[in-house]
Amino acid sequence: MAIVRKTFSLDKDVHDDLVYLADRLKVTRSALLSQLIAVPLKDLRALVQDLPEHITEDDILRYRGQSRDIIQERVEKLLRSQDDLFTRAS
Repeated sequence: MAIVRKTFSLDKDVHDDLVYLADRLKVTRSALLSQLIAVPLKDLRALVQDLPEHITEDDILRYRGQSRDIIQERVEKLLRSQDDLFTRAS
């Protein structure tokens, strides 16, 4: 994977949270940020990439359905991981 160096601005509260979490987890801010945004960013790109230049009401309904499916998939994955985290080994 190629690494690209970028400079951007963050809200101070977001920055403070990022610094705290990165320090606490003992990872770089770049690594933490990359892990946090990688999948949602890919999903958003997939949705927007298919948007026509001039959106109709039908397009809005179709994309609302697609985004609902992505959110549902995320919730189910979270619930499965929560079960794994809190299930005691026998």
